Amino acid sequence: MRPTRLKSTPKSVSFVAPFPKGACDAVCFLLGHFLRENGFPTAEYVNGIRLVDGESHAWIETDGTIVDITGDQLAEIAEEAIVTRDAT
Repeated sequence: MRPTRLKSTPKSVSFVAPFPKGACDAVCFLLGHFLRENGFPTAEYVNGIRLVDGESHAWIETDGTIVDITGDQLAEIAEEAIVTRDAT
């Protein structure tokens, strides 16, 4: 069996094209791992779905603090990164 070699094309890197739209799962997985390895052992992945439109989103919570670095993909959030204890 011969290995198949794939050439990189714009379609193969489409994951990053709409960033941060649709990237919250992967970003939170990586961020959560980084935080746990660097002094935040309680960092955990959290996700939710808005009942109004079915839009899903993911973020990190650690010791009561919400960390969201892809929240600006949602129209109502202007900040590029959110670190807060306010869950509303």
